[in-house]
Amino acid sequence: MKYMTNTSGLIKKIKNPIAVILPILLSIYPATVVYAENAHILQVTSWFRMIGFQALLGFVVFFIYSFIQQKVDYHSAISAAIFLIFFNVYGILFSKLVQFDEFQVTHYSLLPLYLMISITISLLINRISYVVIQKIWQVFLFVTAILFIYNLINFIPTEISKIKNSSTDEPEITIDSSIDQIESPDIYYIILDEFSGIPPMKEYWGFNQISEFVDFLEEKGFQVTEDSHGSSIDTLHQMASRLNYRNYPLGGEYGDTYFNDIADNRVMQFLKARGYKTIVFDQTKVSFAYPAKPSMIADINYENDPESVNSDASGSLFDDYGAIVADKTMLLIFGDLYKIHNPELQKHKNMIYFTVSEMGKLKNPKQPVFVFAHLMIPHMPFMFDENGNIVNPVYHQNWDYYLGNYKFSINIAEKLVDNILSQYSPEDLPIIVLQSDHGARNKGTSNLGSKILEGFSEDYKTSILNAILLPGCKDITLSDDFNPINTFPVVFDCAFGVEVSVDQ
Repeated sequence: MKYMTNTSGLIKKIKNPIAVILPILLSIYPATVVYAENAHILQVTSWFRMIGFQALLGFVVFFIYSFIQQKVDYHSAISAAIFLIFFNVYGILFSKLVQFDEFQVTHYSLLPLYLMISITISLLINRISYVVIQKIWQVFLFVTAILFIYNLINFIPTEISKIKNSSTDEPEITIDSSIDQIESPDIYYIILDEFSGIPPMKEYWGFNQISEFVDFLEEKGFQVTEDSHGSSIDTLHQMASRLNYRNYPLGGEYGDTYFNDIADNRVMQFLKARGYKTIVFDQTKVSFAYPAKPSMIADINYENDPESVNSDASGSLFDDYGAIVADKTMLLIFGDLYKIHNPELQKHKNMIYFTVSEMGKLKNPKQPVFVFAHLMIPHMPFMFDENGNIVNPVYHQNWDYYLGNYKFSINIAEKLVDNILSQYSPEDLPIIVLQSDHGARNKGTSNLGSKILEGFSEDYKTSILNAILLPGCKDITLSDDFNPINTFPVVFDCAFGVEVSVDQ
């Protein structure tokens, strides 16, 4: 009965329900800032999911304060707004205190005091007169709205550009009927993202067993160039350059150009015109890479393990973008839950093993195939140990765990090569290119568990894996410092005796 009386009293004191706009707007603002900073690589659906959750949170907090204060007005809104500010910066404060490392900080020691301060300050609002609090609400709302609109305006052009990119019609390819497809070799192009070259593994990590991987490749007939370097540490820049044998300018302002030229690249255009069937396994659209990247134009395009697409893993609130937003708030105390059970990581694992399995089933006796696979290993998150077991999420952005992920990636690479070759006789081998886009970039993040490597040379960051199997082309010898932009000029020379030059 008392609850009913309190609720009834609250309903009678509804003065300004419009006041709820402020806490809702303040709730969705942090997620909007993070999205605006990364809109070119994210999907807008992630933002919608996150602001929907946060808008509900803002409404609930406003309702709680209205119930406590027995009135629905500007006082409740300002109280809720103050609490939400504390809520939204808790994760940042906690991370800074941990990094400060002058005393032990835990959620158990910090959070109770933090909550007491935030609630006390928020309730002091009741002492301010109605006229003054209304003015404060108006100023607060105006500033928050301006900041929100500013970020909205920042990413709207990016969203329009992404819509245009995704709606581009697939170009028509005219197949040259005079070309004998039977004599055209199958071609496999495999990218292991952030797979370090050989010298850094020996010199920095002391991982001399990398020589066993080199021996494995050379025994299969690969030429391994141990001193190859990419021209940058930007994945999109590198892939656009190699798939179009063209030197691109480097910079974030060229993102749309990279996207478009990777999706509809010169390599696949050339091969389609020669009657090739194109098959793509592209993991770069995972949440921690480039979700907004247009799909590559291919006959068959796998961006996820098909079984994962229909599972509960799709549309996760706490994808990598959602986790970044949550880590800055009080939700950080539940970090183990939303990180360990992050369905995006399961999709990541499933896609790796799906690609390995399918790679042994792609030979087509009626038509040559070009297979492109880009796997996000050993790229961060460093979620695998050397045996493929899942590492505790707290270490997923700790570069001390890169080596375990790297060893796991070697195992995957060897299985990919074995599965491909299992389909072919020694007299009918395919061309296989096994590369990394860049080396270990040693980039830190704002994540609490982020840790970079000390004394890691800048030169190591561009050191890449480069191994190419060119059957029947013994006269083509790759230099030890082979430039990966020349990959397909070499491949086309070997396969078809066709000379193509790199555009400067």
